[in-house]
Amino acid sequence: MIGQYKRPTNKDPKKQEECKGRLVVPNVLKGDNNKGGRKMKESADLVVHTERSRSRSRLRSAGNRSKGKKDRKQPSVGLFVTKELNVAIETTKATVERIAKEYKAANRKYRDTEFDLEYDTGRCLNGYKGNVEVVAKDIQRVTEIFDKPVFFPEGGAASSTAIRQGGLGDCYFLSALATVSGLPGLTEKICVARSEEVGIYGFIFYQDQGWVGVIVDDLLFTNIPKYEYLDQATKQIYHEDKDRFEAIARKGGRLLTYAKAGTSDETWVSLIEKAYAKLYGCFAHINSGGQTREAIEDLTGGVAINLNSRDILDVDRFWRDELCKVNKDRFGHAYAVLRAVEVMGKRFVVLNHVFGNDGQFVMEYKDFLRYFTDIDRVRLFDDSWTVASCWLEVPVLPIPSAPSYGILTFQITIPKKANTILVLSQLNDRSFESIKKKIHPSFAFSVVKLGESTPLATGAQARPFWDRSGTLELELEAGDYVVYVQLDHTRPDHEGGWHTISRILTSKVQAISLSQNWDGVGETDYLVKSLEDVIREDLEETKSAESDEETDSDGGASDLESNKESSGAEDEPKKTTDEGKKEPTGDVVGEVTLAVPDGNENKSDDDDVDDEWRRLLEDDGLHATLGLKVYTQTKVPARVTGRINMYEEPCI
Repeated sequence: MIGQYKRPTNKDPKKQEECKGRLVVPNVLKGDNNKGGRKMKESADLVVHTERSRSRSRLRSAGNRSKGKKDRKQPSVGLFVTKELNVAIETTKATVERIAKEYKAANRKYRDTEFDLEYDTGRCLNGYKGNVEVVAKDIQRVTEIFDKPVFFPEGGAASSTAIRQGGLGDCYFLSALATVSGLPGLTEKICVARSEEVGIYGFIFYQDQGWVGVIVDDLLFTNIPKYEYLDQATKQIYHEDKDRFEAIARKGGRLLTYAKAGTSDETWVSLIEKAYAKLYGCFAHINSGGQTREAIEDLTGGVAINLNSRDILDVDRFWRDELCKVNKDRFGHAYAVLRAVEVMGKRFVVLNHVFGNDGQFVMEYKDFLRYFTDIDRVRLFDDSWTVASCWLEVPVLPIPSAPSYGILTFQITIPKKANTILVLSQLNDRSFESIKKKIHPSFAFSVVKLGESTPLATGAQARPFWDRSGTLELELEAGDYVVYVQLDHTRPDHEGGWHTISRILTSKVQAISLSQNWDGVGETDYLVKSLEDVIREDLEETKSAESDEETDSDGGASDLESNKESSGAEDEPKKTTDEGKKEPTGDVVGEVTLAVPDGNENKSDDDDVDDEWRRLLEDDGLHATLGLKVYTQTKVPARVTGRINMYEEPCI
């Protein structure tokens, strides 16, 4: 869970605004789903309480376990087991082993030419239009920095006690890393292969397309320049002794520019951070801040769920089902719940704070709910879960326009009764965030049993226009369901302006539509199409289609079929729904209505190529790519199809 700390209202509001921006970290929870305390088999929740702070501080543990005590039994969950997981692991292992053997035979250390910090520094740091404020003075290998480097500490286990933030604004990622390292053995699964002798390391991360492997060398950015670049005054401090300077100033973890381990010789934190930067293209792309829960998804394949403490329906149930279990199977860091106790009829929450001196403090439960607002929970999966998905590029309406259902729908088939998690998501755009987005989508979605008119449940982004995804947990019977998506968007250059105007226009059009002579020309776009209207239209369309089928079966071939027979239309090639794109594979299908051609046949092929890359690089703001991921606790995955109910490209 991630809890954002609210300062008391008597504090200076200007100071409060200045303190926003840095997330700090974690706690791990094995939990229930939120439906009446019913446990979801072999799943777990990673829980992080965080505060925002401007300082870059060490992320340390909430306290050490007492020596000699028997370790508690941990959840049997970890990385999301998909068919791509084993492929990613085996491919990454094989590549690391092959390269290590090749370089060892050539008597050379491995150098990653795809992400070379020394000879391609600008691209590795900033990419395209990126900006990393804290820049290193030198690049050194792990073996140059440490006398006796070790990937993990003695005993072979990663620990959140060993994480320090460096000169990057990636505390959201380090918070996630600290959270994940709270589950024994989980971080070790992320680093699937390495040869410390040759200097090569292989990691895996979870992305929209599934598990992917990332391989890096052991070159790292450091803060102290070479002796030759020192001024004379600094050289004199070391008695102009280069060996003395190298031994004192250019050794140890404190030398590292970015993330480092708290102990002197550990390297896993720095190398995982480097691999994460390579995953997203450059250090600038992970420097721009983010959500801890999304980084945990990247590390584990889990699914994040957000809860605002103001939205808790039954605080007694939350106390009983969440907080009272905290001392049994959770680990704490930063502002983290260590345990919950009830004394003489009063409820208290015991927390830990790691900035400055480690310490515990006690606050009443009611104050905890008052000051800790945002609670993020990341559900982990075992191998009893499967996932299916469908991604579509969706045209966006002009602005200002009314948020409406009906443009995008998905149909899902659940093979058997199962716990189900639906995630409607934008693409993870961190790897190309240098391309500034011209629109910020917002979406909600409702699940309806096929053929019925009443929604079973509704989900949405916790923070419209900001969050990457919206999540909904429920139990579904076997059968077919329709997911109706409500779309809205705003643009960075207008922010709330157009968003507000669209609602004003909607109100006006609704009012003037009462006029008996109102023709609605050019104004109906501002009327909100309700979910009920869309469902009713779908049901009517289904009934009409069934009626036509019955007529066809009674009267023989339909007029359309007769026309085909007389004109030879059956010999014509069928239209495809993915012109110029890779066809979907397996059970993941997308049904897309093609846009009407623009009629510009005079452009040359060279012009098309030139326009295409410029369009991709600049983002035309005409489309948003959205996907529905359906997680089911079944061996056979659900089937997901998507449909865009729009016949023309929008005009902005």
